[in-house]
Amino acid sequence: MHVASSGVTVTTRGRRYAIGRDDDGFAVVDLEQPDAPAIARYPSGRDGWHLAWRRLKELDDPAPRGLTAPAAGAAGAAGAAGAAGMLGGSGVRSTPGDHATSATAAGARATVAVAATLTVCGVIVGIVGLFPAYLGGASLAAHREELLPHVVYLAGWSAAALALLAGGYVARAGALLGAGISSTTLGLFIADVGSATGSGAGAAGAGLYLAVAGWVVCSVGIVAALAALRRHGRIGRPDVRVTPALVVGTLLALGTAAAFAPSWDRYTLVATSTGAHETVTAGNAFSNPASVVAGDVVTMVVLVLAALVALTWRPRPLGAGLLAGALLPFVAQVISALAQPVPGPTYFGVGPGEAASAQLTIAGGFTAWFYVYCAFLAGCAALVPVLATRGGAAEPPLPRLRSGAAT
Repeated sequence: MHVASSGVTVTTRGRRYAIGRDDDGFAVVDLEQPDAPAIARYPSGRDGWHLAWRRLKELDDPAPRGLTAPAAGAAGAAGAAGAAGMLGGSGVRSTPGDHATSATAAGARATVAVAATLTVCGVIVGIVGLFPAYLGGASLAAHREELLPHVVYLAGWSAAALALLAGGYVARAGALLGAGISSTTLGLFIADVGSATGSGAGAAGAGLYLAVAGWVVCSVGIVAALAALRRHGRIGRPDVRVTPALVVGTLLALGTAAAFAPSWDRYTLVATSTGAHETVTAGNAFSNPASVVAGDVVTMVVLVLAALVALTWRPRPLGAGLLAGALLPFVAQVISALAQPVPGPTYFGVGPGEAASAQLTIAGGFTAWFYVYCAFLAGCAALVPVLATRGGAAEPPLPRLRSGAAT
């Protein structure tokens, strides 16, 4: 640490600017103009530290490299204590504002813990919903191509809940991960409900109601966590700037959404007795009832919007969490397609007797649209580690002055 001419003890350095602290709070100073007054001042406590850190990153944009946390030793230990919201203590100058911020931080942590518990409850409801009848009297557990996507959703929400309980930067990423999953699964559940209403009375089973209830409970938990973190100024925000990553990511998301709609499944029917063959495609989103189409359209639109928000989110690593969550249900659709069994002759309107006499064989495969979809999806997924590694340093612990530090 050293004392800047503005009368603050520098605790955290960027490339050109730094954060200093005195008894009045935090100050952002210019290291290249040591005689100049502080650029900005903020109050003591977690909120002031977060604002000072955000200002430092804005001044050092693009994302600062090599930002240094408070010095090791007594000051480092004090910083770790500050990160936990425990201000005050032997030999440390604290203010009433510090204690108020500590109470606010404790309240935020408690709210996030409750939100994580609520998310876990939603996952449990979703797991129970895997076993009763879902649509048409069949349960999700009875059909692996239907079961696996829901397992992926539930695993994603479970990971988000564990991240919330972990606290710190991980909790913020977990909240946005869960938000991404909830946003893009919304349309998929709308489509399932549309399938039930378009298939006649009684098509929806208890499994569908439980699955939707699980989505609602998980989503409420995630929203509660986001609200608590936002009130505490720790979740970040979108910062729209046209960058190559934003342009490329938007095009990839649009491509993924567009390739989601056409037919993916291709079946070749061959009558061995006559040598006749026919190719049939299935899975076109727009060939379904209007209520199902509406859900699919919502899914595609939300993916693009979620990608745009994720690509403009600051800090960028948190945007990576949002993008990963938004893409997870689309990855689950690939898993479902790969697990899809080849249907029997009756699916194509051929009776068992006719299929036996014609020695009918059915081979399954995928259309070109499936591979186009996978390519665009892989491109979107490749942006997740790019965002995760371009965010600069995570916010260091809250620094504090040692007893007798110069001011």
